[in-house]
Amino acid sequence: MTGKEELLRIIREELADGAAARRSGNEGKTRVCARRAAGTALKWWHAEKGGDVRGADVMHHLRKLSHDRTVPPQIRDAAERLTAKVSPDFSAPGDPLADSRSIITYLLDSF
Repeated sequence: MTGKEELLRIIREELADGAAARRSGNEGKTRVCARRAAGTALKWWHAEKGGDVRGADVMHHLRKLSHDRTVPPQIRDAAERLTAKVSPDFSAPGDPLADSRSIITYLLDSF
C-alpha cells in the first residue's frame, strides 16, 4: 500500500467511525473523528508542501488552517468550526463531518 492509499484508508475509517458515532447519538465522538480525519489530511498536505509536521497535533493544524489566507474562506471557516469549543449544552457550530469532508476534499485536490 502506498503512502497516499494508507492516508485515504485512515481518513475513510475516521469518517466512518464518526458517522457510526452520530448514529448512536455520540456527537462528541463524531467531532473527534471528524477532527482526526481532517488532521490526517492536513499533516499530509503540510508535509507535501515541505512543512515540518513533527510534534504538531490535529488542533494545531486545524488552527493554522483557519488562519491561512492562501486557502478559500469556506475552508478556513470549516477549520474554525472544527476548533470551536462546544457550548455548555454540548452543541457545536456546523456539521463536523461535512466540515471535515470539505477540508479533506480541498486538500487532496490541491495536489
